[in-house]
Amino acid sequence: MTTTAPARRIDNLVALLETLHELHLELLDIVQERIDAMKRADIAGMRDVGNREQALVQRISEREGLRKQLVDDIGRDMGMAPRAARAMSASQFAERIAGKGRGAVQRLTVALRETLARIARANQTSSMIAQGVLGHFRAIFESARTDDASGAGYGGSGKAIAEQDARIFDAVG
Repeated sequence: MTTTAPARRIDNLVALLETLHELHLELLDIVQERIDAMKRADIAGMRDVGNREQALVQRISEREGLRKQLVDDIGRDMGMAPRAARAMSASQFAERIAGKGRGAVQRLTVALRETLARIARANQTSSMIAQGVLGHFRAIFESARTDDASGAGYGGSGKAIAEQDARIFDAVG
């Protein structure tokens, strides 16, 4: 049996959405690796993860471009104006697909949406860690440049302390 071009496009969209979901799951793993490297203060690990993340984001971006083209083509097959299908939400677009492809597209768009939400939460955690580190650096640099005798320092436990509470060995090791 010969498959029509519109049906092949929908099959290709399903395969592409599966690939995009797999790539986003990989991205989620990489973001978690970044968080773990940050917790270990592993600079080389963070650099490695950053390089891998950048390459993966490039691959995702390329696949996303293909997805947009494919959605435009499927929309045109359905009689939609150019780029009208692209402007729809994934759920709205999936509703217009006839046959077995509809369920697969719906399932994959839900899975992608959930994975993207998990990535956003992981990135938010990473950002909070980075902001905490920057806050510590800011306090260190401010105490190093201030002429004020009330400058803060760090004790042996690593917690911030007032200068009057610092012992000489906390300051020099």
